[in-house]
Amino acid sequence: MWNLRKGGGKWYRPGLMRVIVLMGLAWVTGCVIPERPERSPLSRHIDAVLGPRSHLVEGAVSLGSVGHRLRVDRLARRPGFVGGERTFFSLEIVEGKRTIVFPPLTHQWWPSHVGMEGKAAGLHLVERKFITSDDRVVDLVTLRNETRETRELLLRISSDMREGVLHTGGEEIRERRMTLAPGETISIPVEMVFDGSAGRASSPRFFSDYLEKYNGWFEKRIPDFECPDPWFVKLWYYHWFLVRKSLDWNPIAPNETRWLRGVRFPDPVEGLPAVEHRFGAKFERLFDPDQFWAPFPARLEVGGKVTGMRENVLVLEALATVLREGEIPTVTRRRFFDFLQRMVHAQFEGGDFQRPRVGDFLESDTGKWTTDRRELVEIPYADLLIRFVGGVVPRGDETLEFHPLVDHFSSFRFRGIPYHGAILEIVWDAPDGIDAYGDGVEGYSVRRDGETLFTVRELKRIEWTD
Repeated sequence: MWNLRKGGGKWYRPGLMRVIVLMGLAWVTGCVIPERPERSPLSRHIDAVLGPRSHLVEGAVSLGSVGHRLRVDRLARRPGFVGGERTFFSLEIVEGKRTIVFPPLTHQWWPSHVGMEGKAAGLHLVERKFITSDDRVVDLVTLRNETRETRELLLRISSDMREGVLHTGGEEIRERRMTLAPGETISIPVEMVFDGSAGRASSPRFFSDYLEKYNGWFEKRIPDFECPDPWFVKLWYYHWFLVRKSLDWNPIAPNETRWLRGVRFPDPVEGLPAVEHRFGAKFERLFDPDQFWAPFPARLEVGGKVTGMRENVLVLEALATVLREGEIPTVTRRRFFDFLQRMVHAQFEGGDFQRPRVGDFLESDTGKWTTDRRELVEIPYADLLIRFVGGVVPRGDETLEFHPLVDHFSSFRFRGIPYHGAILEIVWDAPDGIDAYGDGVEGYSVRRDGETLFTVRELKRIEWTD
């Protein structure tokens, strides 16, 4: 252990969307964007990091945005805002006496909203659907006439929600007549409000302001993480997306929410009992393929076929305790990282990088989920990385303790970690002559409120006091 003291060491706007998506992909894959000496935090671009993609659940689309009182988990692929359990409003396009019927709409999913698109009878329909944090149900409708004839149409909106007030194009109307010339496009915002306030979706900047606010929540609240492994990075931001979605709705692991900026840091959680050498044989059983070890470890019972993610966290905690406090030969940093990496990969459905999923039970040999739960935030993930990769050891006193256990990555960086009233930045850049972050510093560095506390060349346990 090193004890250091201060001073002891040093699709809607294609062009814009394309730029945002390319920036997100470049960051996730670790590519450096030319002529940008400092990387923009990924939390600023949560939509680009996690979308666009397909997000079908049981034939419906999972909606990422929620309000304080309103939430729709399953959004039907049809015009309007139709959920699995409730219909806020449905849209009907009528020409003469005929209702134009669209086939199931295609979709693109972003954390902040869902885009749907369909064609029927020479009409091209595009919708952007979301719920704002103040419980406004919004559907930004765009309709294009792709025929060579002028069309006389009626947009009819129906709803069974008695408490909601519908605004169509800024007016409290449920029918709107439209005349569309050949090739003409019309945009009609449809919005349902529940607090008696006026509709706002007809404002030209409404959607862009909404996106800025939604993505801005992550930039202001969550720590940023980057490393060369895109699976670790994507799961990091997907977990924080689920935390944001669940704040007013579902239980969240306390060890996870304590890393949100603006949330009081709780007292440290008691660790596992001290390690004794006589437990070495038990860890040998853990790594035995005939007992608990599996492609998606660890089995719940000897030779079993099911893995539990909650139990995996306990196993990981036990392995960390051994590495920090005990000397059991079978428990090494390599095996610790192997276990952590398998846990990460298990949380991508079918091994698909585009489909992160956080559930509870899965098949140990195939990784197939055995339960329907897919947005489980009662199990920590960011907390595990901050403590085991970044090395933060939560304590109740003023001493800062760090003990990173993962030495697999050539580099990693955590930014914006709240701890005891300050903001920490933790950086590892292996002393290999490659400057991963353009700061000219190699080794393991910790900064507090922008001031460098220490820099050392190895990943080891460190205590720092003022």
